[in-house]
Amino acid sequence: FRVTGKIPELWNAQTGKTEKVSYQVKDGHTIVPLKFESWDAYFVVFREKTTSTSLTLPKKAETTLAQISTSWKVKFGAKDTMFEKLSSWSENTDSDVKYFSGTAIYENVLSLTRPASGEVWLDLGDVKNMAEVFVNGQNMGTVWKKPFKVDITKALKDGKNDIKIEVTNTWVNRLIGDAQPNAVKTTFTTMPFYRSNSPLVPAGLLGDVKIIGVK
Repeated sequence: FRVTGKIPELWNAQTGKTEKVSYQVKDGHTIVPLKFESWDAYFVVFREKTTSTSLTLPKKAETTLAQISTSWKVKFGAKDTMFEKLSSWSENTDSDVKYFSGTAIYENVLSLTRPASGEVWLDLGDVKNMAEVFVNGQNMGTVWKKPFKVDITKALKDGKNDIKIEVTNTWVNRLIGDAQPNAVKTTFTTMPFYRSNSPLVPAGLLGDVKIIGVK
């Protein structure tokens, strides 16, 4: 950056958080090392004045605190079902789940001893296509790209924690389901983009779901 004499800050466009970032001033420029995940976007803002020519922050380390391997209660509209193991809706033998498009609600209970320090994140693994996360009734935010992680530090407590994840997919599978013989159509398109033999796409919370400690 063609800036000197000011401290760079990293503004996260997705979470709204701001944080200091490592930097080095060289040849009249401020060099800021950045690592981007897919679809990431940041603002680098220079506000506070400084005479320092460098700052090196310690790297954060991640530790897996727990993995949620218990059964999930999943609600597809008015239909309740249990997932003993996380899998794509499109692999389900129940046509109401297999061709479902919309928002399904996953619920589970996690027992955990809250760490004394550091942050705690919920790592959803893989999601098709987006998810809104609630912990103990508090909205932790929405994730729509990898890595599907949310900071749950402020809502986590010692003992039992209620986890709710609202997962929304695209309507591709519903269009394919409506194209099946004798199907009762629930969608309408002006063009038949998908047919009865079109391949279904992955949908839902695919996991693995983990609790990550960050220091």
